[in-house]
Amino acid sequence: MTGRSVVDGAFRLLRALPQAGAEHQLARLAKLTGLPRPTVHRLLGQLRDTGAVDWVDGRWTLSPSLLGITRQIEPVPGLRRIAAAVMQTVREQTGATVSLVVPTVTPSGGPMDGLSVGIPAGGTVDDRSDRIPAGGTLADGPLTGRPLTGGPPADVLPAGGVLPGGAPFIALDMIPGREALPIVAQAGAPMPATTAAGILLDPTGAPSPRRRPFGAAVDDQDLFAGLTCYAVGVALPGGLRASLQIARTAAHPAQHAGAIVHRAAVALEREIRTAAALE
Repeated sequence: MTGRSVVDGAFRLLRALPQAGAEHQLARLAKLTGLPRPTVHRLLGQLRDTGAVDWVDGRWTLSPSLLGITRQIEPVPGLRRIAAAVMQTVREQTGATVSLVVPTVTPSGGPMDGLSVGIPAGGTVDDRSDRIPAGGTLADGPLTGRPLTGGPPADVLPAGGVLPGGAPFIALDMIPGREALPIVAQAGAPMPATTAAGILLDPTGAPSPRRRPFGAAVDDQDLFAGLTCYAVGVALPGGLRASLQIARTAAHPAQHAGAIVHRAAVALEREIRTAAALE
């Protein structure tokens, strides 16, 4: 392979890795990328040497350092901080893995360049009168000192830059749930367009049998066996959109907790409006 083809192959692998799953991963990656299996194996080794991927528990994953770059992108300044308490309450009420998913491009198709400093590990949510208490309802408050997910700030993505692998959506933040899931459950994870959140954020609004009333979409083991998701859209200032998504195993279908996600999305939109009005 030439230098250019090596780079192209590496980016194909980075794009495909979140969709490959854990079973027969090399074969899946070869099929998704169109690369021969020996090439896939060799490129993964090179990517591991550069710190872009890791070999963990018998499978290849995107490395925390690579995912950390994506934590810098916020379509609305402070969105991760604002959403943290709402997401934590959803996690406590449902036991699900909770994600706030955003596009990597603007509605006009340009790269998202709303950058901000990452939240340090162990940071806390600001004291706000309309926060949600642990174990309370979405109408309750206040909540202070809740620990945030995430890690120390990584290198800032250049303004106008794009995410590694060109993923259309990312988990701006993610709180792992009580169940083990066949996904990368951490902030910055690329999100394929075929996820429930991706369907909602598709700028074309294409019809899908997985769309549900009131701005929701589901994943009933459509991407991975044993994985279910339920996502609800969240309106952001400036005509931008995000999606609040939960993921659970098929033994506890995510859509059974749909009402909680809808109430959380409404609460999050209210908090975003309040924060915007105070600026």
